Amino acid sequence: MGCCGAGVACLGLHLESEILVLVSKVILGLGTGIGMGLRFAAAEAVSSPFASRAITLTLCGGCLAAFVGPEIAAVTRLGQGKWTYVGLYVVSFCFNVVEAVLVSFVRFNSPPPATIDERRDSEHELEMQASTLTKDSSTNFGGNAKKESKADPSSSTQLLSLLLQPEFLYPLFISILCWAVMAMPMSIFRVVMHSFGFTTRQSLTVIEVHFLSMYAPGFVTGTYIKKYGSIRAWQVAICCLLVGTIINLVTQENTNTSATWLLGFIFLGIGWNFAFSGATVAVTKVYEDRNHFKSQIQAANEFGTFFLSGALIFSAGYLYTHAGGGGLNGWRILNFSILGLNVVFIVVLFLAMKKDRQQKAEIETDVPTNGDNVGICETI
Repeated sequence: MGCCGAGVACLGLHLESEILVLVSKVILGLGTGIGMGLRFAAAEAVSSPFASRAITLTLCGGCLAAFVGPEIAAVTRLGQGKWTYVGLYVVSFCFNVVEAVLVSFVRFNSPPPATIDERRDSEHELEMQASTLTKDSSTNFGGNAKKESKADPSSSTQLLSLLLQPEFLYPLFISILCWAVMAMPMSIFRVVMHSFGFTTRQSLTVIEVHFLSMYAPGFVTGTYIKKYGSIRAWQVAICCLLVGTIINLVTQENTNTSATWLLGFIFLGIGWNFAFSGATVAVTKVYEDRNHFKSQIQAANEFGTFFLSGALIFSAGYLYTHAGGGGLNGWRILNFSILGLNVVFIVVLFLAMKKDRQQKAEIETDVPTNGDNVGICETI
């Protein structure tokens, strides 16, 4: 998809066709969306105890891209006219080829075939769950999942039940909000900085440092999430996101230094990493013992995350230009809106914490009667 999108972009630029360029963006977006699934693939390539580290270390690949991407975008500009950005898409095509080659070397262990007893348990479980939609189908945010027998993959009722569980919805909302809070200002801040009189190099440095802050924490967030759980990671995330948003709010039209811009976007990047990594790990727990729903749950999470956060990010230009009138006032209106999203994040986090405490209380009062009853909560 990436190669196809880059090719269509080159053709569109050559023909000076805005429609073809827009189509190329759609194709490139599809390729990027599929590429985001690599973090789930990384979790499946290792044993369960190392899944959180695999997810976050995969995101660490962005540390190199943080500098390579913006710098290549700057050096591949070919003067003026229709050929200005052709070099960028040629390089993009080459990067996608390299990615395809590397992915071809990935191998996954095949799961063992189901035994007769497992198939019998599956049929019995399906009959039991047909009479109740959501009974006892809960997991924990970053903790161990409650053991259940495998069910019929064709059961749309069971899939819908899982997708409506708080254990799926809370990580989904966290992903949507962290992407929106981080990317809304990121998508437009270079325009704002240039309007204030900052140079292209200054704004480029800010975006590079911001990208680095997004991905570098992945070297430690996996271990942190494994030890403390996703909810604790979300608590760290909202603290960073709030600090970053407030710093952006107090930014002034001062071209003597870009320190406040750097600091604000560093905090936003760190907060995004903790929130998104924790949410991804939490989603993997939803299907940990329902592997037949794995692809559907992953797809639902990706669609919900990027469709809704994309819609919020799309509004950044309107908030800055039309609602705020551009300039410093437009930048502040945008960040006041983002501050509201931080408040929504806090509400979702509070609900997730409340749900987690309820699950812990149930585990403490429940006396296991057989090997199938195990704890679903991890130390938070």
